[in-house]
Amino acid sequence: MDVKPSIKPDIVAANDPITGKEPNNPIGQDRLSYASPEIRKWQQEDLLSDIDIPDDLKKAIELSLEQIWTTANTLASVETAKLEQQILDLNHELKETREKNRAIQAGLIDILRSLNT
Repeated sequence: MDVKPSIKPDIVAANDPITGKEPNNPIGQDRLSYASPEIRKWQQEDLLSDIDIPDDLKKAIELSLEQIWTTANTLASVETAKLEQQILDLNHELKETREKNRAIQAGLIDILRSLNT
């Protein structure tokens, strides 16, 4: 995919091509973090605006993308619900294990007290 000529200078200007760092870039920070705002701007542009696409095809593409997004969102929600349930189950198991541990410790304390008397 080509970068539109109108935004390419902004992306290039956001980086120092020699060092890969912006001149005032703190050590260790990569150049992508400096280019990110320009890349976001580029991603938000209507990438199809310069291409002559029939309206029916554009609508079909938009509908397909909407269906893909909906499906991906649904799958993510299902997985999130499963993970949340696993967390609840593990927390319940942890609580039970701690209670058993306290009971065992109390039993050991009683045994030690009886041995000392």
